[in-house]
Amino acid sequence: MPRTVLMLIICALACQAFTAMAAGTCGPILLGEADLNNILDQALGSLRSFVASSRVTIVPADTRCYVHIALTTQDVPGLMPSCQMTACSVADVSGTRIALRAFDIAGCDTLFNSLSLPRHVPRAYAEGSERIHKECGPGAFELRSAAPRLEGQMPVVSLELQAR
Repeated sequence: MPRTVLMLIICALACQAFTAMAAGTCGPILLGEADLNNILDQALGSLRSFVASSRVTIVPADTRCYVHIALTTQDVPGLMPSCQMTACSVADVSGTRIALRAFDIAGCDTLFNSLSLPRHVPRAYAEGSERIHKECGPGAFELRSAAPRLEGQMPVVSLELQAR
């Protein structure tokens, strides 16, 4: 019996992807805060080694800067206490890739001044083709736009797709 249920689920997913390809429509793909936190980790680059924790919050009402970022540095006893940094950004898409738009970090003046670190974090894209393929089928779609919204009570970034 469980094998039959599994086969039905696999069939349903395959049919959904095939139907999307045939119709030339798919989506949207929804990204949660954990997804954006993973993209943030990539974007931080060398600054990541100073970060003890990071948290991304999606605030759909703040359409100009809806990805709120909170970072906490590691405590270095005797040299530098832990401190809080903040920033905000928006999701950006290009083809099958998604990024957080470049942003500047506020806070932790001692860290930035003593180590001459740049406060500017450039845009860093993450590849999304695997997720597009999973939800829409192989090679038929790319990302068109990203916008915040509430899905039920959960804030998400909605990625709209278009046929290639």
